[in-house]
Amino acid sequence: MVLNVKDLAGHTETAFYTQIVGLGILTKTEREVVLGAGNKPLVHLIQTNREEAVKSSYGIYHMAILLPSREDLADIFKHIADLDYPFVGAADHGYSEALYLEDLEGNGIELYRDKPVAEWDIREDGRIVGVTEELSAQEIYDMRLKVEPFVIAKDTRMGHIHLSVKDS
Repeated sequence: MVLNVKDLAGHTETAFYTQIVGLGILTKTEREVVLGAGNKPLVHLIQTNREEAVKSSYGIYHMAILLPSREDLADIFKHIADLDYPFVGAADHGYSEALYLEDLEGNGIELYRDKPVAEWDIREDGRIVGVTEELSAQEIYDMRLKVEPFVIAKDTRMGHIHLSVKDS
């Protein structure tokens, strides 16, 4: 996922993705930083020369980072909550459990894990029914002990990208 950011030079976005999300720096130049899990690139930050906010009403709604397990979701949840970084939402979608936050420039991020397929509501026509219900946040938070320094699980990957588009 490539993101144009306005404050790469000040290192705030890089610090967010390394210190809050737990990604590692894979490569870094004056104008670009590639961050990932293990040696797998997930987020590519590129410095823009624009003073105004990069985010607009169309484009990325959120990037969804897929964690390998519920325990890994618990680890990152506890890590972010213990840092008092604000979440903008959390949900049980029936087929996944998700946490939502925004980076310092307002880019949406979903951190989630897929539930086992046996728990999904799959209809006879193959359609997967999704819901938005309250996440068992306390149960997930209580699953793990504090692990420091936090690093995102190496098998983490980009699950999907949710775009906001205009019907023209």
